[in-house]
Amino acid sequence: MDITEQYVLEIVSRTRSMADRCERLNARSHVSAASRLLTITYCNVCHILAKAAVNIIRESRTAILDTDDAGGELEPVEDAAPRLDINKEEFDLLRQVDLLLQKLGPRVQILENSIPEDLPWSLVPKFQKVVDALIPKTTVVLCPHWDYSYAVHLVDIYDALTTELGEFQDYVEELIQDTVLKNLPRPFFLIYFPPLERKNILLHSLLGHELGHILVHNILSQTDPESDEKETDVEKRKTNLVSLILPVVREGVKDDLRAKAIPDDNLFYGPLLTDSIAQETHSAVLMWERMVVECVSDIVGVTLFGPAALFASLYVALQDGLDRFPSEGTQYYPPWRYRIRWMVRTLEGKVKPRMQDLPPLDKIFFPLPIRLFDPGLEKKINQYYEAIRAATLEEVDIEVLKRNRLSAAILDHAEKTIEEIADTILSTIVEKDLHCAPDRLYTLLPELIARLDHRIPPNADERVADDIKIASLAQIMNAAWFHKLSWQGGFWLRAVGGEYLFDEKILQKRDRMNNLTLKAVEFSEIQREFHRRMDR
Repeated sequence: MDITEQYVLEIVSRTRSMADRCERLNARSHVSAASRLLTITYCNVCHILAKAAVNIIRESRTAILDTDDAGGELEPVEDAAPRLDINKEEFDLLRQVDLLLQKLGPRVQILENSIPEDLPWSLVPKFQKVVDALIPKTTVVLCPHWDYSYAVHLVDIYDALTTELGEFQDYVEELIQDTVLKNLPRPFFLIYFPPLERKNILLHSLLGHELGHILVHNILSQTDPESDEKETDVEKRKTNLVSLILPVVREGVKDDLRAKAIPDDNLFYGPLLTDSIAQETHSAVLMWERMVVECVSDIVGVTLFGPAALFASLYVALQDGLDRFPSEGTQYYPPWRYRIRWMVRTLEGKVKPRMQDLPPLDKIFFPLPIRLFDPGLEKKINQYYEAIRAATLEEVDIEVLKRNRLSAAILDHAEKTIEEIADTILSTIVEKDLHCAPDRLYTLLPELIARLDHRIPPNADERVADDIKIASLAQIMNAAWFHKLSWQGGFWLRAVGGEYLFDEKILQKRDRMNNLTLKAVEFSEIQREFHRRMDR
């Protein structure tokens, strides 16, 4: 074998090894049909890459490396003298095959880590139904990843594989889209969660934020069908933004150069001015885009899951700090205080579809209606919310943003864009009756909280046998949060001598709450399916 054939041998060997992993994975149980379809697709990709690698060098070899003639006998071909000279075109293609195979490894590993025992498995089918109702014909797979974050991979897997495999179409007989990708629905996205929080129902309301990312992406990637230009919505918005902020950026850069004592007749003044303006404009656009996308996604999360999404976001915010300035080091994320303010405004009905009268003034989330809730619980929850709201009234984040010329320049434009896109998305959510309304949430919540207090899964109000009220995912998530926030003491034990010790029993209480609520998600889905079939 020459050096190219040896390379092909290693590629084919790796594809077979990867395909074996996919076959073993396919034989295991899957929480969703989507993850199984993706596993089968990756297995097909491995087989097509092996075939492409062999066929890339076939024409330049005299050996018959493959045949469909079952009656013929293959004769071994004697090795030619070893050669180090290579066909550059062949080798470049083989490198592309190898590179795609290397990319496939981590993708398969993600699915290997997505077995039922590593997922909040009862949540998966329930969450997919939310996706089906909100974004029809869209498939998601919930996967753990080792970053401590919830995230969505905003690249449609079908489109990505079509592009990646497209350059090898000439080297295989079958049509890749009709064979390799035939089982894969589209669009198809991966949504990630931190495995450390697998059983933490309190944080899984953040999945609503990730759905917001998909919705925002769909809007910003649209093109005008009546225009010959194929400029996307986000590209148009960025162009308008740049024209708006360019004078501010240019004057600011000139001031910086003057402060550095660089005169405008300096040989390097022109290139420095041009490069600095380009860099600052690029940073400003990234800052604007991140602010719009994150804040609208936050609004979507709160609209879908109510106060639970706000409380979960605050938990994450406290880990990062409330007022970090958006920069390259923070990936241009807006300050958490700024984001939480948008969520509070949404819960208070100040961010809503302009064409909808929601929520009515007599149906608000906070303060809680006294007639429904236990006075002690009502007081604790209201105090917790008011503490969050008070933090948003302090405009430390706005002061930080306005002290920087870039963030100050994009702030008004970003806020108008947030309101505009949120209006479009919230109109869809309300029209589909998927929003978490205060009246619907709170009429069932006291009974669900009482069930948790008595160590019963909060899947429904079953006090009247002929009138069972099945809980929604939003109601179950909020019941868990309200139950936890109502806990009386239990964190400290006072030892002899007055020393305070951590009470380990509170961990058991927290685990029990998570187990009960995850079980409730499963039970509610079973009940809903049972009633649906009985009504046929």
